[in-house]
Amino acid sequence: MKSFGVTGGIGAGKSAVCSMLADLGAEIFDADREARDLMETDTSLVHGIRELFGSEAYRPDGSLDRAFVSSRVFGDTPQAAKCRRALEEIVHPAVAQRFREVGRQAERRGVSALVREQALLPAPGSDASRLPWVVVEAPAGARLERTLARGGLTREEARARMDAQPPDASYRAVADYIIVNDGDLDALRKKVHDLWILILSENGRFQG
Repeated sequence: MKSFGVTGGIGAGKSAVCSMLADLGAEIFDADREARDLMETDTSLVHGIRELFGSEAYRPDGSLDRAFVSSRVFGDTPQAAKCRRALEEIVHPAVAQRFREVGRQAERRGVSALVREQALLPAPGSDASRLPWVVVEAPAGARLERTLARGGLTREEARARMDAQPPDASYRAVADYIIVNDGDLDALRKKVHDLWILILSENGRFQG
């Protein structure tokens, strides 16, 4: 079974790429969704997050107050960056363990490829850093408009999230494969198909 990661900045199109990979037979492990689930169901994570952000991080029903946490970790300030790193140190090990469990299950079922989708760059020295990585990138203007089209964020909030993420050069530095999502869905689907064939054949690097 092949395992590889897909990442990229907000609005770049990594979820669209992963959806197309799923159509081709891949199983998708959404690391961001798994992290959100674990932050509400894993008691050690809940304790760590309460220690970091205080009781306001959770609503009375026990659900994570995502708006509150986002307000603490997104933004171009040293304090936000510090909180973001601290949160990642709490959550990443649990997500890594879950990815290993899902990988073992997928291999037993004969899945051809397991894809780890995540917004964050793989942490140096982590299990995720040892995977081959597909980086999806797109022009900044297109990323902003796609993010706004999803709803839920103001233009200022969307820009803040984009600014809080690493620059394109940092994503490219970890890339084994690059998909430039600057066309329509048919163009993207062709690039994803070509990438899929290349990864399954283990035949060189790819930029499309």
